[in-house]
This record gives sequence, C-alpha cells and structure tokens, in this order.
Amino acid sequence: MKPLGYWLIHIHELLETGFERLLEAEGLSRRHWQVLNTIASKPHTMTEINSALRPFGDDFRQQAEDLVARGWVTGEFELTTHRT
Repeated sequence: MKPLGYWLIHIHELLETGFERLLEAEGLSRRHWQVLNTIASKPHTMTEINSALRPFGDDFRQQAEDLVARGWVTGEFELTTHRT
C-alpha cells in the first residue's frame, strides 16, 4: 500500500495536467483559473488575491494583468461581462 503523500502528489499532478489540457487552447493556466475564481467570489485588491492564493505562489500579478488585458476582469479586479 502506498503512503498518503504519494496519492496526494499523484492527485495534484492529475489536476495540473487536466487543467493544462483544458485551458491551453486559450493560453491560460491553472493559476489563471485560480485568480479568476478568487476574483469571482468578490472584487479584490492585488494584495488580497496574492494572500488568498499564497499556498500556490507569491505573486499572481502576471495572471491578473493577463485577465485584465483579455477583458475578463476590470482594472479594479472585478469580473466583466465581456465575451469573446
């Protein structure tokens, strides 16, 4: 029987691979989705976004700015109704 840590890493890798496959056509990553999901819960500042996602990294500014450039998020980090 494999230890719990093995299975946790295995599940993490499956999630990363699955998100990568689903989002790559849009040029997005799992981190983009995490930022978008965080913003969807309520408008946030960049500091709040980074704090909420701290377990996954230190700075999500690049992903947030990319979502703003796509018109999916406003400069105040609120979702838009823009559709492409």
